[in-house]
Amino acid sequence: MEPQMNTDEHGAESKNQRANIKNQRPKSIFELCSLLFALCSGLLLALVLTANCRRGSADASLQVGIIAPSLDWLPLEVARDAGALDRQKLEYARFNSGWELGEALVAGRVDVAILPFTYVISAAAQGSPVRIVACLEHEDDGIIARPGITRIEELAGRKVGCLKSSTIELLLRQALDRRGTKSELVYFATPMEMWAALERGDVSALSAYVPGIIKADRKIGNIIHWYREDSPMHPCCDIAVHLNRTRPKMAAVRRLLSGIRLGAELIARDTSRAVAVAARNYDLSDSIALLSLRQTPFRLSLTRAEMDFELATARQMKELGYIARDVAERELYLPGLDAAH
Repeated sequence: MEPQMNTDEHGAESKNQRANIKNQRPKSIFELCSLLFALCSGLLLALVLTANCRRGSADASLQVGIIAPSLDWLPLEVARDAGALDRQKLEYARFNSGWELGEALVAGRVDVAILPFTYVISAAAQGSPVRIVACLEHEDDGIIARPGITRIEELAGRKVGCLKSSTIELLLRQALDRRGTKSELVYFATPMEMWAALERGDVSALSAYVPGIIKADRKIGNIIHWYREDSPMHPCCDIAVHLNRTRPKMAAVRRLLSGIRLGAELIARDTSRAVAVAARNYDLSDSIALLSLRQTPFRLSLTRAEMDFELATARQMKELGYIARDVAERELYLPGLDAAH
């Protein structure tokens, strides 16, 4: 026998539900307008919060790692001197060598680094979340030798100093190989140690970069080769980022790149300003600063030719045992941040 339904109870419950629904409806135009106002206010608040988040990304501070004795960060300082970048939003972390800065970038102690691209290759080969976003400094390196040595071929059997796994070591090896010259490479931890060794005569030559190579020319040695003679417009130092640190700050990174681009353009257009900034930041005479700038084309770019040169250098590093595996292009570069390029 089927159970009997209490129609009175269910009917009463149904009436109560309909009454509740009816009571929840706006009773007047005033209540309807109030509801719409509350809804619009909520949407407006959400838009404001989103805009503030985006603005916060653009206004974020960045810690930029630099190699103190290297001229590679001059465009950044020229841009700051010209007021194109907010000094309060940039903090410098200074290092004495590229390998020290490379380690800091891998460890996430800096957001952005301006350093020889070989250190980024080493980090990428180990799976570190670092990427090159632009090349910056080109053609600023060469070989300086003790008095009496005038050609690369004369370095056969002699000691030549360099920084291990740096661009100046890899370029030195390329120059020696092209000429069938075998030298004994001597590694130093910092550029300052290299220069002291050349002055003492512990090495016959150095692979080095400006401004040091200009300062030492015709004093403790003579420049016998510029690497641009073999590889015109080759990149030396790049701008790299730590992905995990900069992912929420990409707007600030773009702003930084725009400022550095302007700094590079100002160096080309306004030599007197660039000389003054270089002399002040590197303790150089005006004449040494000017000669150094003439040897150093600054260009914010990431061309196919530049990437091919760096990827070929990565293969050379693998052959030398400096990295354990090949590095794919996607592991090394983060293109597209430089909107002007």
